[in-house]
Amino acid sequence: MSLGASVNILEREQKTAVISLLCKVFDNAEANNYPFSLVVSLSGSFVFDGDMDNESFLNFCKASGTSVLFPFLRSAVANITATGNVQPLMLPLINVHNFLMELEKAQKGEDLVKQD
Repeated sequence: MSLGASVNILEREQKTAVISLLCKVFDNAEANNYPFSLVVSLSGSFVFDGDMDNESFLNFCKASGTSVLFPFLRSAVANITATGNVQPLMLPLINVHNFLMELEKAQKGEDLVKQD
């Protein structure tokens, strides 16, 4: 299983962002004799209405946005696999802070934030 996350800041002044999670399960299913492969992408739009500096908003989006969306991703994977006539696959719980730190390390310093 591989898991990715991205933050797309749409408007800094309006404090609007889209956070996306991407999960790949059983890559190369046929070659590895897995029962299926699955790619799920889940996005959420986040808006903050109040006084917050841009750096705080970015940190909020990274940590809180990912934390809010991950349970929905887990549920989607479980529901999709359950309807596929196989044992439902439950993604493990994650420590979002550690996940984001590892993700940024894996991207070799590239920020997981996109700005329009």
